[in-house]
Amino acid sequence: MKKVRFVILLTVFLTSLIFVVPTTAQGPAGDWVSSIHCINQDDVNPANITLAFYQENSSTAALTYADTIAAGKSKNYYTPTSPPGVPDPFLGSLVVSSSTPLSCTATNSTTAAGTEVDPYRFGSTGGFNSSEASPIMYATQVERNFWDWDSYIAIQNTSMDPVDVTVAYTNRYGVAFPSATEHITIQGQASRILYQESNTALGDGFIGSAKITADDGTTPLAVVQAFYNDAADYNTAQFHAFAGASSGGSKLLVPYLMRNYYGYNAGLMIVNVGSAATSFKVTYTINGSNYVYQHSVDLAPGENKDFYLPNVTELDPVDGLTDSLRFGYAVIEATDTVGTPNPAGELVANVNQSHLGVFYPQYGGRGASYNAFPVDAQRDTLFMPNFARHVNGIFSSGFHVSNFSAVPGTCDITFVDDADANITGLPILANSYFSMYAPNIPNLDDGYNSGVVITCTVGVIGIGNMSGDAASGTFGDSFIQTNLQIPEVP
Repeated sequence: MKKVRFVILLTVFLTSLIFVVPTTAQGPAGDWVSSIHCINQDDVNPANITLAFYQENSSTAALTYADTIAAGKSKNYYTPTSPPGVPDPFLGSLVVSSSTPLSCTATNSTTAAGTEVDPYRFGSTGGFNSSEASPIMYATQVERNFWDWDSYIAIQNTSMDPVDVTVAYTNRYGVAFPSATEHITIQGQASRILYQESNTALGDGFIGSAKITADDGTTPLAVVQAFYNDAADYNTAQFHAFAGASSGGSKLLVPYLMRNYYGYNAGLMIVNVGSAATSFKVTYTINGSNYVYQHSVDLAPGENKDFYLPNVTELDPVDGLTDSLRFGYAVIEATDTVGTPNPAGELVANVNQSHLGVFYPQYGGRGASYNAFPVDAQRDTLFMPNFARHVNGIFSSGFHVSNFSAVPGTCDITFVDDADANITGLPILANSYFSMYAPNIPNLDDGYNSGVVITCTVGVIGIGNMSGDAASGTFGDSFIQTNLQIPEVP
């Protein structure tokens, strides 16, 4: 049986004491629920699956639920109602076992109404398959009282036995904070959540990274991290959730970013997780032109460098393009300080995107993040377990697929529950990309809320997203992004 692992970070089943009494609050405020979306990668055989829910740090499943997903199809769950019997309250992890390869995502959101006074908060991450968990994991952006931003790290033990775990923090300048190091024990299959706001040894104004290590050196861990604004109003409702990284690389791929794109902007957080100093360069490709930033000093081990694209002077010419052209992709490469490649460099990075209310004031407070991809993540097939078009008259999805090779190809887009919307032979040029937005796809039914499979003749990577439609009039952070998932090895 294949297993896909989730840490369901926050749900509506949190006890009211956590959020009703502010002095005892931890984590982002609100009552939270989880949506779970799974797609059967096998288009011949049905997936016989089991969902096992584990309360935080309990090795006994609070609920085990068996189900079937038809060949090549997808299925959605919503914790307040499905599967039936999810405990109330519940905060913890989910293990999905399957008889066929499976891709799943989990979206965590508040039960808010999406108004100015009760804004949305959404975040989403993909599940971990057995090859993606690791005894060493990295959280690339952790914060404590950093301009009203805080973060948490959720860590799952993927084994059946308890494991001791050490979490060590380094600030953005590469300075270790040994007094803030946390030592915890996590029961088998369970998770623990560390709220940085509770770690006073980090001090105020902390931003940096964390290294999460299984003390036995062998137990694979799954890690999800989130950072979030204080939600004082809908403009500060941002909630960014994304997976931890299991290793660094000398070259990372960023399939989608933007600068002043209809009010959306991107940022990068790059961390040196190696044992030696290294510098790096970033090559941005937007509208067919390359813009190169070379970092002129080395990053010490543990040091990070953050970029907000409107402040990257090398990208100033992008502002001369029409708004519809101000997006593209990037390559991050470890180098020395003058640009010579450093194949021994070990970098990890996350990509943040947000909207400041330009053009659409109600979009203020939207934010989402995803992980930069290692080079070996390129595949000819990608899975998006949940793709929405005007769901509930509010939510729609999109995806962005990038070809980083010098070889052109074509892609077929399969909507698993709406065959007449399928697209075949879509060109993807060498060193190029394409985007699709659900409302613009011919023949795709309104209310579509199911999976998508993208099959190409060349290796590609991509991200999927979802947000409230412009015409919905909703406020807050309805914006999520996840890495499109690759086939699991049977």
